[in-house]
Amino acid sequence: MSRAARVVVGTLVLVALHVVNALPLPFEAAPPLKSAWPALLVPNADILGIVLFGVVLGARLSWRGVAHVAVVLFCLVYVYRCFDALVPAFYGKPFEPWVDALEFPGLVHLFLHEHTAFVQVLLVLALVAALVVVYYVLWRAFCAVVRVSDGPVFASACCVAYGLALALAWEQQDEGGPQSLPRPRPSMLAKALEYGIDVTAARGFFVGPIVEERLRAAAKRIEAAPRRLEQLRDVDVYVLFLESYGRGILATSAVESYTRALGHHEAVLAADGWRARSGWLRPSVRGGGSSLAHLEFLSGIEIENRRVFDAVLASRYEALPTILRAQGHRTVNVEPAMPRAWPEAASMGFEVELFRSSFAYEGTRYAWGDMPDQFALATVLRDVVQAPREAPLFLQYVSVTGHAPFSKIPPFLDPWPRALEAGAFDGEPSQKYDITWMNYATHPRVKDAYVAAMLYSLQVAFAFAQRLERPSLVMILGDHQAPLDYTDHFERLHDVPLHVLSKEARLVDAWSGEAWLGRAGLVPDFPAASFPAPRFLQRFLTVYGR
Repeated sequence: MSRAARVVVGTLVLVALHVVNALPLPFEAAPPLKSAWPALLVPNADILGIVLFGVVLGARLSWRGVAHVAVVLFCLVYVYRCFDALVPAFYGKPFEPWVDALEFPGLVHLFLHEHTAFVQVLLVLALVAALVVVYYVLWRAFCAVVRVSDGPVFASACCVAYGLALALAWEQQDEGGPQSLPRPRPSMLAKALEYGIDVTAARGFFVGPIVEERLRAAAKRIEAAPRRLEQLRDVDVYVLFLESYGRGILATSAVESYTRALGHHEAVLAADGWRARSGWLRPSVRGGGSSLAHLEFLSGIEIENRRVFDAVLASRYEALPTILRAQGHRTVNVEPAMPRAWPEAASMGFEVELFRSSFAYEGTRYAWGDMPDQFALATVLRDVVQAPREAPLFLQYVSVTGHAPFSKIPPFLDPWPRALEAGAFDGEPSQKYDITWMNYATHPRVKDAYVAAMLYSLQVAFAFAQRLERPSLVMILGDHQAPLDYTDHFERLHDVPLHVLSKEARLVDAWSGEAWLGRAGLVPDFPAASFPAPRFLQRFLTVYGR
């Protein structure tokens, strides 16, 4: 191939690489434009840097080897860009590679859990094969670009073209309103370098000292609180975490229906002798990180990311199950969505753990945990709560139905025992939404689907409480706010509701001195302030240790 032909091919490949990187992601917000300029006009400094790196070094080194390095850099930039857009959209926080990388197994489970093990293996093998093909295609593409390295003309042309594009785009910025050209996308290489410098300077790689300080502070608070909870000596205690149940539901048009539903459940429970109080808690996580919120609530330790979570699990601490177990309660952890053994959970003080393999569910698969909450709680009611036992019970239940993308809402079966009949959930969901992870961030009905999922989860949780026959204290709360677009636009909407229920009036009235939990009934005081979730354990011990 002649040199002129190589230049033409290299230029076309360069344009193709730019197009691949410029195409917007489904969950990536685009800036407003005065006119409908295509995203392809957005210049990209990362492509410029990688191409110049390859062209300059390709003139002196093996162009095949340099092309491999360029492919790796290109892939890292693209992956970084994906997560830099995805994490803020779904977690309400900036992308932090050092801590967010630990969430990757959960991401894999999220996309594959609805398939059988055999299909999951096939999908993984297909993905690996596809990645090999993509890598090879990119390598050949960069080889075509890097081979145009026997003269400075091509490199100079790249510099001039991108320099002019950048200057033109920045010149068109109008800070007072919409812009006439797309704003250049920030450099992912620069953001990654800046993040690395910040983390290194702040010694953010080492969470040990931070966790040790929090452990000491939590231990000091617990030691100052009563340890003998006389009011709960023969009382079953339930903590029901409702996935994604957050204060942001008030920012939707469903406030009236949400309030009406809670009022209905309150009346039904009151007719059966139940009393309740409701308020707001403020967890350290938002949009995701359910297990972090659970441990924070039970241990009284602030847990804002996965590395702190792992460090706390590996340390010595005292959580609510440990304290109640020492008092004679049988402690049970129920997480229907947990697909594997999780020995680390034993550090919380649980004697019995029921995960996905403990439930014989074979019906329609639903988001995250396969089974509807009603099936899981009906199984727990039959096999754990109503089973013969001598000790009072502490039970944590982590719900599954309320997990994003809220695409399928199960039917609520009445009477309750129907949930355990063979084939009870083989049919279609009661509501279906054409929401996937690819259109979740922009789907016009995602909030409607979210509200439907929350109303179902609340209905199941309250129905479960009604069927408790022994003296019981039930705490129903959210773990974190749902990953919806309003989470950064309204004050305090990252809070989660907490409902405290019991037929024993003394167990509910014990919270009357807590202003943040001062609203009687199931409907929280909407304007009320929230209480930090890491401080709940101390308040719980103080309230029931009086």
